Amino acid sequence: MHQTSRDVLEAAYQKFLNGWATGDWQPFLDELSEDLIFQYPAGTFRGRHLAPDGKPAMVAWANGHKEAGDRIQITPSLSIFQDDWGIFAANSTGTYNGEPYDGNEAYFLRAQGDQIVEYREYIGDIVGWLSDIQ
Repeated sequence: MHQTSRDVLEAAYQKFLNGWATGDWQPFLDELSEDLIFQYPAGTFRGRHLAPDGKPAMVAWANGHKEAGDRIQITPSLSIFQDDWGIFAANSTGTYNGEPYDGNEAYFLRAQGDQIVEYREYIGDIVGWLSDIQ
């Protein structure tokens, strides 16, 4: 059966949520294209990482969180789908870098076929703006 872009995006996002909750990122990482574009707003991985560097950067990002013991419970607050894009706004609590974490994020994922080809993350004000348009 053919999966729609929305099916692929929703399944990948659920695996992403599980990665944060459990530290088991592999099911999410398996959804990523070798040509992934990975965009992150802060820290070591800040910036836009194009292929061939995108997927290795995202794998290193995920492995870093796993090794640090970061665990976050993400509560989705909004999902928007347009063509091959999914936009997910969320509120999160947990442990990040050994400290309590309470934040808001927006995740933009783009699907092509049965893989995720782009991941962008935004932290802060954009999440409030997205929730306001609901």
